Amino acid sequence: MVKQKELRIKSQPAKLVEVEHFVEEISDRFHLNDSYFANIQLALSEAVSNAIIHGNASDESKFVRVIFSPTEKGLLFKVLDEGNGFRFEESKDPQKMLEEELHGGRGLLLIHMLSDEVSFSDEGRVIEILIKVSGIDQDTMEQRVNAMQNYVDDVPTKKK
Repeated sequence: MVKQKELRIKSQPAKLVEVEHFVEEISDRFHLNDSYFANIQLALSEAVSNAIIHGNASDESKFVRVIFSPTEKGLLFKVLDEGNGFRFEESKDPQKMLEEELHGGRGLLLIHMLSDEVSFSDEGRVIEILIKVSGIDQDTMEQRVNAMQNYVDDVPTKKK
């Protein structure tokens, strides 16, 4: 059972194709349909592109990591860069971004629009993207529920 999967790429725009292969593997594993694939692919491509260009300033000696974890809430993706971070407070509200038509920031706007939850940490060097999944038809839904339940059943509970 997939617990966590990680992709590590150099800060080169040409490496974005590896993100697509990463998403394909996850989509196949969790029986996701084409619309989920497209949303995940675009949101992650935007996040990784931002990490390469803005976070790591296209410095090929730096890396971008994408960490995937299935959770009870959905599919969680973390994109981490090695840059100086950014003031992410301005990008928390997609409606405000639309109204103000912030220069640049369209990638962040797309990420917000395609994802169910978006959060930032480590001074903007980490973006977390949550995609909630639900079934299209009964068979697909049952496959997804079983895949997620198998994962959740294998995760040890935290004792307080």
